[in-house]
Amino acid sequence: MHRVPVLIGSNHDEGNGWAAGIIQAGTRITPANWPRTVADFLPGPAQAPTVARTSYPVTETNGGPVLGAVIGESNY
Repeated sequence: MHRVPVLIGSNHDEGNGWAAGIIQAGTRITPANWPRTVADFLPGPAQAPTVARTSYPVTETNGGPVLGAVIGESNY
């Protein structure tokens, strides 16, 4: 293996761009559909109700940013 310099990094709020696209495509994030939506981004979908309730709770007004946080943390 050749030893070469490597630069690794990520951006804060990296998932917000993806979340914006999902929301602009017509998906509305609400407390009612949040557990089902967050399950798509978890390695263990059965954890979705707990994650949605405790780690990433959604209200009627914060669905976009919370979705962005989940996407960012799950992908990056």
